[in-house]
Amino acid sequence: MNMQWKRSAAGLLAAWTLAAALPAVPAAAAEDFSAVVLSDGTVAVHCDNPALTEAVVPETLNGYKVTALDEGCFAENTALTQVTLPESLNAIGESAFYGCEKLTGITIPESVTAIGTNAFSGCASLTEICVPASVTQIGAYAFDNTESVTAFEVASENAVYTAQDGVLFDKDMITLLKYPEARPDTAYQVPDSCTAIADWAFIGSQFLEKIDLNRVTSIGEDAFYYCVKLQSIDIPEGVTELVGGAFCYCAELQSVTLPSTLKSIGENCFFSCTSLTEIELPDGLEAIHPYAFFHCTSLSSLTVPDSVVTMTSCCMGYCYDETAQGTAVQEDFTVFVTRASPAYKYASSNDIAWKLYYPNALYYILIGAAAAVILGLSIAIAVVLKKRKAS
Repeated sequence: MNMQWKRSAAGLLAAWTLAAALPAVPAAAAEDFSAVVLSDGTVAVHCDNPALTEAVVPETLNGYKVTALDEGCFAENTALTQVTLPESLNAIGESAFYGCEKLTGITIPESVTAIGTNAFSGCASLTEICVPASVTQIGAYAFDNTESVTAFEVASENAVYTAQDGVLFDKDMITLLKYPEARPDTAYQVPDSCTAIADWAFIGSQFLEKIDLNRVTSIGEDAFYYCVKLQSIDIPEGVTELVGGAFCYCAELQSVTLPSTLKSIGENCFFSCTSLTEIELPDGLEAIHPYAFFHCTSLSSLTVPDSVVTMTSCCMGYCYDETAQGTAVQEDFTVFVTRASPAYKYASSNDIAWKLYYPNALYYILIGAAAAVILGLSIAIAVVLKKRKAS
């Protein structure tokens, strides 16, 4: 779940792009920091002391105004507990506090407008995050793996973001951006206005057992990844695809209802959902991607509808074999298929147990035809018997 940060020009947002030709400012007045001059003549600072426990970021460094935390500024500083940021700060760079697992609190200044990708990822000791009115951009996974956060707060004057009951949304509450991982509630209903769940929005939720997705029609990549207490979920009509590891490692997930509108089940979608016992694949489903149902060890069978034209490697019927320390066919699993379908070819070519089934319409046609034949034979036999008796 953790992601490594990489230092690159793209990590600093466009408003404060590094000017590579300009010289680095040596750390002097604040010996724990060095800096790089930005194109506007201000600097982005970087902490050079990985053992620092309490940090005060200066407003100026060698006469230069500090307006940004450089990419990975405090990354992997596992000793850091407190940080004071200057009012001159405009941007918190990509992975700025990545992996600062002991950081217990931080006040984001009213001057900050941008929070970079993975900025607070892995800050396991933060309990709440307050987004000031000035912030207009929050990068992807900015608050990933913040396992002690119980609520998000957003200044009411913020024009781009808002929070409801501690859950982070865009201002119009159309997209749910981040559910706090340590929120103690066991159930949650998405508001009526919300139609989209952002990438990784519910990742790592520790207590959530049930989610009412209400009117949601779009679910982002890895949206419910590692929701360890989630037991059941109904995906609403209108959702057409489940992207990536949407329910990956949801170890207590037992049942899922899929909508008739679903066309694609993404890679790793139900990866290692070891308690999943039932799921009906809807007619109209077209694609099941790699490892979609990998290591679903409580799932004994799946019926694959004729509409499925794409079945890729290890998408079902495979598990992790501890003895062999690798991938193996799941012995107690059966795929129900129709003759000559992609599902039949997938099962037979991978030595996965399969059985034929007949789609309802064909089934009833065959049953009707058989009944007609039996009735015809019965009438013919009756006629023959009657003639014999008459003679």
